[in-house]
Amino acid sequence: MRLEQLLDGIYNGKMRDDAKQWPVSFLSCDSREIEKDAMYFALKGQTFDGADFVDDVIERGARIIVLNDSLTGFGQNPDVCYLYVEDTNQFLRQVAKRFFNNPSERVKAIAVTGTNGKTTITYMIESILLATGLECSVIGTVNKRIGEKIFPSTHTTPGFLDNQKMFYDIAEEGVDYCVMEVSS
Repeated sequence: MRLEQLLDGIYNGKMRDDAKQWPVSFLSCDSREIEKDAMYFALKGQTFDGADFVDDVIERGARIIVLNDSLTGFGQNPDVCYLYVEDTNQFLRQVAKRFFNNPSERVKAIAVTGTNGKTTITYMIESILLATGLECSVIGTVNKRIGEKIFPSTHTTPGFLDNQKMFYDIAEEGVDYCVMEVSS
């Protein structure tokens, strides 16, 4: 997807004219996961500030960097397009929805929360859905599954970008339901 298509109606700020036609192949807010032509969201977390890793992500192939507008003027690399926004988290949500073609609108999610028993209840709901002939995916503590495909889990509840990507993959496989454990 081209940057201009991705940001149409979402971003009205300043942008390099030539960057509008740049491809965006990957979204990330984790500097360790950057790929060529990635769009990097420099989010400020409890422990780290994504802005501290901008030079690293540029070296790894990111060409589009999203920063909080309080950092206007931060980026000086002439080969990079810097986008400054008021709320990087909100902007990430809007961009991810568009990038992944609104996956959460195409998959019915059933969330299970609580102190104990989330995995058991998730598997029970999955069994009920499968017994009624419905296809179902699972996102949980033990693993993530789409049909016969099994992926390792690193967290009980994936981060927003990982969740959008997973829902995209689920929708693309034609699976209508996702039962997921959610941290309370």
